[in-house]
Amino acid sequence: MNREFKVGLTVFLALLALGGMVFITGGALFRHGGNSYEILFRDAMGLEQGAPAYVSGLESGAVRTLKLAPEGVIVTVVLDPSVRIPKDSKILIGTGGLLGKPVLRIERGSSLEYFQPGDRLSGEIPPDFDSVLEEIQKNLKALGATFENFNEVLGDPERKARLGKALDNLPDLVEDSRSAMRRIGAAGTEIQELGRMGRKQIKVLSDRLQELGSHLDQVVLENREEVRKSIASLASLLKRADETFAQFDEDRMAGKEMREAIRNLSKAARGIEALSSSLSDALGDSTPTSGEKESRINLKQTLQGAGRIVSAVGSIRASGEVALHRSVAGKDDQDGLAMDFSLLLGKDGSPWNLLLEGTGLGNGSRLTASALYRTAWGRVWGGIVRGDVGIGAALDFRSDFPLFLSAEWWDEQGGSWAFRGKWYVKPRWGLYYERLEPGHDPASDIVGVFYQFSK
Repeated sequence: MNREFKVGLTVFLALLALGGMVFITGGALFRHGGNSYEILFRDAMGLEQGAPAYVSGLESGAVRTLKLAPEGVIVTVVLDPSVRIPKDSKILIGTGGLLGKPVLRIERGSSLEYFQPGDRLSGEIPPDFDSVLEEIQKNLKALGATFENFNEVLGDPERKARLGKALDNLPDLVEDSRSAMRRIGAAGTEIQELGRMGRKQIKVLSDRLQELGSHLDQVVLENREEVRKSIASLASLLKRADETFAQFDEDRMAGKEMREAIRNLSKAARGIEALSSSLSDALGDSTPTSGEKESRINLKQTLQGAGRIVSAVGSIRASGEVALHRSVAGKDDQDGLAMDFSLLLGKDGSPWNLLLEGTGLGNGSRLTASALYRTAWGRVWGGIVRGDVGIGAALDFRSDFPLFLSAEWWDEQGGSWAFRGKWYVKPRWGLYYERLEPGHDPASDIVGVFYQFSK
C-alpha cells in the first residue's frame, strides 16, 4: 500500500465521519455558536446532544453536552449572542410534537436582571406520560364515584319525588325572589328619600344653631362692660373669701374671733329662747292685753329670726383648693409658675353649691362663677367658665382609688376645652395633670401640685 493510497483513505474516512455527524445532529453544532450556559435538571427526559434550544418559541441555540451530577444532570447549551435570559425565566424540557424528540424550551420572564454567560440555571421537567395517565385515571375514578353517588340519590323513589317537587316549585321560587328584589329596591328608594330629608332637616338645624350662636355672641359683645364688671366683682369676692378662710385655717385672731362670735350668738339665742319659755309659762294663766300680746309676738318672731340666722351660719359648708403649676408643652412652656384658687360654698344637706374659681393667676387669669350640683358619682356645673359661657363635669373615684377626673368646655374661639386628672398622695394634697385646648391656639400640657382645705 503506497503513500498516496493511505492519504486518500484517511481523507475519505474523515469526510465520511464529518458527513455522519452533520446527518445525525442536523448541523446544529456547526450552525450555532455564542454564549454558553449550564442548566441543572433533575432528569434529562431523553434529551440528547445537539437537540435544538427554543427561546420564546424561536430556535436560538443547541445542546452542546450532557453530564451526570450528584444532584441531577447538567446540560450545557449554546445560545445566540443576541439572546438574553431574564432571571425569572422558566427553562424546561419539551417535545417537538406528540412523538417528537425532546427539545430545550426557554420561556423568558419580565425581570430586568439577566443571567450572564457561564451561569448555572435551574430547569424544570414536565410530568412524564405515565404520570399524566395516572392522574387521568385518578380523576376518572373520582368522577365515577360522583356518578355512583348521584345514582344512589336518584335511585331512592322518595328522594326522586322530593327532587321533582323542588324542580316544579323552582319557577315560583324564582318569581318570589324577583318580587323580593323589587321590594328591596323600593325600600332602598324610600331609605334614600328618608336620608335626603334627614340631611335637609340636619342642615336646617345646623343653620338655626349657627344663627343662635351668632345671637349669643352679639349679646355678649353688647354687654361686654357689664360682664367685665361682674367678673371684677367676683374677683374681689374671691379675694375676700380667700382671706376669710385663710384666717379659719391658720387660726389667726380674726378667725378665732369669728368662731367665738358665732358660739356666743348661739348661746345668747338659746338663753333668750329659755327666757321666753319661762315668761310664757309664768304668764300663761293670765289673759294678756292686746299690747302685751303684740309684744310677745314680736319677741317670739325676733327669737325665731335669731335662731334662723344662727342655724344658717352654722350650716354653711365651704371648701377650696390652691394649686401651683406650670406648662411643660405648648405655647406657654417658657412661662413661670401660675396659681389656681377655687372656693365651693354650699349648705349642709343640699346638693347645690356655688363654685368660684380663678385659673392661671399670675399668667393670664381666667375666672369661673358657676352653679354646681353634686351627684353620687361626681359633680356637674355650668355658668361662667374661665371667663366665658361654659359647662363642666367631674368623676370622683376616691372611694376605690385616689383619682379624680374632670373636664370643662367654654365658648371661646369657637369652643375651648380642658381635661384634668388629679392623683391624691394624701387626703388633702396631690399631683395633677391638665390638657388645655384653647380654641384655635396651640394646645398645652400643664403639671402641678394642689392642696385642699375645708371648713
